[in-house]
Amino acid sequence: MRKKLKLIGNLATPSLKTYITAATVVLLASLLVSFWTWNNARTSLKRDIATTLQGGTDGARDMVISKIGTYAEVLNGAAGLFKALPTVNQQAWTNYVSHLNIQNRYPGLQAIVYSEVVPDNERDAYIAGRQTDRPGFSIRPEGQRDVYVPVRLIEPNVGENAQVIGFDPYQEPARKKAMDQARDTGALSITSRLVLVPDQNNPKASPGFIIFVPVYSNNAPLDTVNERRAALIGFVSAGVRSYELIDGLLGSAITENSAVQVFDGTNQDAKNLIYESPTLSNLRKQPGIISSSSVITVGSNRWTLVGYVNQSIASKAQRNQPRLFLIAGILFSFMIAGGLLFVMITRARHIAHEKNREVQEAKDSLISLASHQLRTPATGVKQFIGMLMDGYAGDVSKEQKRMLQKAYQSNERQLEIINQILHVTRADSGRLVLRKEPVDLHSLIRRVIDEHAGSIKDRQQRVIVSKARAGLSVQADPQYLTMVLDNLLSNASKYSHPRTTIRITTKQSGDTITIAVSDAGVGISDEDMPRLFQKFSRIDNELSIEAGGTGIGLYLCEQVMTLHDGSITVKSTEGEGSTFTVSLPSK
Repeated sequence: MRKKLKLIGNLATPSLKTYITAATVVLLASLLVSFWTWNNARTSLKRDIATTLQGGTDGARDMVISKIGTYAEVLNGAAGLFKALPTVNQQAWTNYVSHLNIQNRYPGLQAIVYSEVVPDNERDAYIAGRQTDRPGFSIRPEGQRDVYVPVRLIEPNVGENAQVIGFDPYQEPARKKAMDQARDTGALSITSRLVLVPDQNNPKASPGFIIFVPVYSNNAPLDTVNERRAALIGFVSAGVRSYELIDGLLGSAITENSAVQVFDGTNQDAKNLIYESPTLSNLRKQPGIISSSSVITVGSNRWTLVGYVNQSIASKAQRNQPRLFLIAGILFSFMIAGGLLFVMITRARHIAHEKNREVQEAKDSLISLASHQLRTPATGVKQFIGMLMDGYAGDVSKEQKRMLQKAYQSNERQLEIINQILHVTRADSGRLVLRKEPVDLHSLIRRVIDEHAGSIKDRQQRVIVSKARAGLSVQADPQYLTMVLDNLLSNASKYSHPRTTIRITTKQSGDTITIAVSDAGVGISDEDMPRLFQKFSRIDNELSIEAGGTGIGLYLCEQVMTLHDGSITVKSTEGEGSTFTVSLPSK
């Protein structure tokens, strides 16, 4: 038997910690794959959006370049008038420009201007000649210069535009630089960011730029820079408000989920900003903004076009795909890890159950064998002590009789413990068999009280029985029901102080009969309640050492009541006492 117990005990099974560790490793690996998949999907989404944005930015760049090229064609056409006509006056200029319908076909273009080159030595004569058809004409700003390039013709020639007549753009550094570039290259040139003359008195004026195309005298050689400088007679130019230009080109394509900025040059600084869509301020407040830039070469200048979008430009399905991958991956990871843990724990429980069953069978066999071996000599001792007390071996003195009584009582307690162990063994192995018969409940209670009369008297306690009615009968096993009530009354007495009262109350409610055993003893704390009916569990209190016991009495009571299709419950207040209630079906 010992070898069998040792063999069973040596059967090692992995601990719960091992199972949790294995499941955690699987979980972490699955989560790692899920996060990798989520990150790839998110990166792919951003890449797709960035590709779309770059395509849109490049398309916007091409539209701006194309529109500036169209403006250049208009200005080259205007410059051609000076080759086609002997004299270009305001009427000829108006006729040409009015046919272009610039307000509707060329967004942002404010006016088409011709500025004429006037050397310093011809300045006074030029002014005098211009005053014949435009009284009050002057070159502005005033001052001595080597050369003047005043505005001579402008169309539309109304409102603020008319005030530009006589203005000399060549004296302003940004304009002069673009005009020199156009003169020396023979091609269009664009100024850096500036405010147009009609807008200079408006503090909220939008930025703009001017396109210059040189006009040379007819039939003059233009092969070298010096020849082009010598042949220059003026410039055709157009002032363009950049906000109106780009809004006209891109405004319909810009949504609340996109924005555009255009900078003069490659430095994206606020002072170089020539356009910003109104949607950008709100777009910047949103997460996940993606930007892309493209350089625009316009004439001799370079602009930087920056496009912005958020993820809303992608379809809802595309935007949700990374999140769905992550959620599905996390759920799948926990399902896999949880399933693995469940399988391992289920398997471990099965192994442990089989192991415990084998151990329990071995223990039950050992306990049963030991109990039987102990019970036989204890029964013999009981008989021999009884014979001595009855005088079969001769008269005994009072002192001898007192000692024999103590020995008899100790032997009875030992037999009681042995019997309880045997009952527990039978209950655990399912071999506890009831022999039910009609039982007079009050007679049984009286017998139990009589058996404890001596110990109750010694503790100066009293028992009060409250009967539901006379002749109360129940279908039960009298031996085991006696054992239950014996245990409850014994506990009520042992765990109560001397000179206290124990109450036994019987009631019948419908088909249920209850027996309540109440005491005014030490009581049971809430923390100890879960252990009350556990096998071999004893609760420490101020009377537990004196009371003694094995901790199997209440466990056995619960098993017996379950077999009777009944129950046992307890209500207790620490320091005030307990009430154990046994419930039985009446039939």
